[in-house]
Amino acid sequence: MQDVTTSLISKFVSEIGEMQNRLIELERIKVEIEEEFGRLNRVEEESRAAKASLEEQLADSNAKNEFLSASLEHEINERKLVEEELRMVKASLEEHLVNSDTEKKFLSENLEQEINKRKSVEEEFHTIKVSLEEQLAKRESEMDALMNNLKSEREEFNQTLGDLQKQFDTWLNKIFEGRK
Repeated sequence: MQDVTTSLISKFVSEIGEMQNRLIELERIKVEIEEEFGRLNRVEEESRAAKASLEEQLADSNAKNEFLSASLEHEINERKLVEEELRMVKASLEEHLVNSDTEKKFLSENLEQEINKRKSVEEEFHTIKVSLEEQLAKRESEMDALMNNLKSEREEFNQTLGDLQKQFDTWLNKIFEGRK
């Protein structure tokens, strides 16, 4: 019984450890995602700054209008491509973040269920242990009573044996005295 309980507890502890490791991994992924969001936001800011700079140069210089217009159009196209790429990466990261939060919640619920199961098994084990200890105490009490009864019966037997021995000795003495 104790081996089964120990095995169950070991299994629960092992599963809890695995769940905790998965939670740590999810936290690490979350940090990486947040860092990637920061980097993407910096790239987006840089892209906005480049666009603003190009727009300012265009306003300041009418002589270079065509060159700047082409350059600006090129930068705008690149920016659009970058922004589209940023949107796709951001959407992917947000989806990954949602999935990791969902998995974290699922793991947390499983961990809580395992803890509750372990507590239930521990309570059942404690109840059985208390019951067995009570039965053992009862058996010990019964054994003590039996030993006391045996001791007193032995004393009675020894007394009776002693009395019989005395009677036998008396009887033998009478027989030998009668022959003399």
